[in-house]
Amino acid sequence: MKTTVIIPLAGRIDSTNAPEMERQINELMQAQPDSIPVFDASDLVYIASAGLRVLMKVRKTAGEKLEIRNVSPEVYEILETTGFTELFRVKKRMREISV
Repeated sequence: MKTTVIIPLAGRIDSTNAPEMERQINELMQAQPDSIPVFDASDLVYIASAGLRVLMKVRKTAGEKLEIRNVSPEVYEILETTGFTELFRVKKRMREISV
């Protein structure tokens, strides 16, 4: 049985930090080869094409449709425009209501 490993995505992911993110994800996946990565975008503000490429590489390595959860409306729009909502199971962030 495969276990799930949560990979947090935070801040802005672009060409300046995507290579480091890819290195960290690869190390994590090599350390836990029987795990399925799930991306948590709770703290993700923006993702550029360099970051999307990293996600696509991880998907190809995993060989299956992966989950990106807690996606903000702004990031969801990027994922939808680029077709990533068809390639990944994208789950929007729950709305928070102040009472």
